[in-house]
Amino acid sequence: WSQVDVAYNFQLHQMYFALSPTCMKAADRTAFFGKPEKVKVFHYSSEPKPWARKLESRYASWTDAAWLHEVQSNFSGFQAWVLKDPDYVEREGGRDGVALGPDGLLHLTLEWQTEWATEDSVCFASTDEGYKSGCVEKLLDDGGEHSAETPLGGGALLCPPLVSDSGELLGRVVEVPAEAIDGAELVTKAAIQQWEATYDELAQMISETELATAVNAACIVDKEDATAAAGWSGGASHVESFGGNWSRHGGWWRQWPADGRLATARCSVQPLFAQLSFNGYVLLEASCAGVHAAAGGAEGCPAPRTLKGPADALEWGEAVPDGAVVLLAFIDCDGWDSSAIVEALGNGGMGCPSAVLPPSCSVAAALGRKGKAQWANTHAAPDTALVSFYM
Repeated sequence: WSQVDVAYNFQLHQMYFALSPTCMKAADRTAFFGKPEKVKVFHYSSEPKPWARKLESRYASWTDAAWLHEVQSNFSGFQAWVLKDPDYVEREGGRDGVALGPDGLLHLTLEWQTEWATEDSVCFASTDEGYKSGCVEKLLDDGGEHSAETPLGGGALLCPPLVSDSGELLGRVVEVPAEAIDGAELVTKAAIQQWEATYDELAQMISETELATAVNAACIVDKEDATAAAGWSGGASHVESFGGNWSRHGGWWRQWPADGRLATARCSVQPLFAQLSFNGYVLLEASCAGVHAAAGGAEGCPAPRTLKGPADALEWGEAVPDGAVVLLAFIDCDGWDSSAIVEALGNGGMGCPSAVLPPSCSVAAALGRKGKAQWANTHAAPDTALVSFYM
């Protein structure tokens, strides 16, 4: 992207990285603070996307201010340089030479400070309660090195030097200018407003007053039993489905439940195992080598099974309706070779790859809709393969 001016690929999350006290002098996005009109193309580069407010019911009652803060809170730069969250400051500041002091302020670490000041300085607690009440900056202007044992002037050090939680000796305080924070917020707000205005224009243009509802209705199939949709009455065990929206919670990445139907194909050599699931239900489980197949999401799908050979694969594939979701797991071991079945399925209009598994790969998983020219959700590996996709 170096040949493209930042105005034509303006990633919102990158703008907040530019708030770093040691980056603001050089970051190209600082020129856009408070000037959204200079941006030609907004890149909604984080979660949640602006359309989530329209499509996800949990955001329906949120105010504009609450929604803006939700968007900002998912930017690491906002967490570090605006909210001064200790974990984010440690992560981002480690690259930028900035640390959070026990006084709650941002400081240059001494390693970086020499690049930003003509005189080195170190901060000392001003009183016994200095860690809470602030610090006094002592200039090291005599060219000597000082420590707790040899402070300025060689006398006794009355108060300890300020250090970060990770033990870094802290230099001078650095601030993120309030006008820069406000300017970044103005640009973010404008980006959100522009998207919502375009949404309203589109709804009016196509005479669809409930556009988000119409989109959801078109994309989300009713949650009927996946095995019934597959036309199969065999014993299916329910598995917990999971969603596609991510958030960070107490050090864990959490994936929120989604309304779509998840298709998953996975298999492994050790242990020898294959599982195909759709819409929260396991359609097929096997513990043997071979090509395992299942289909769902349409009426009249054949029952899931382990394919016995090319002829069996062609017969099963022809029975799958066009547009149905197809899930495949390949396990080549114990003398089994899936290449003939792979070729038969791939050349039979299924949409899956027709080439043999890559060298050194013993397992593969694939899923897609029958009739698609080429499936994108494929994975081949030496020992474990997994693909999943919301249909």
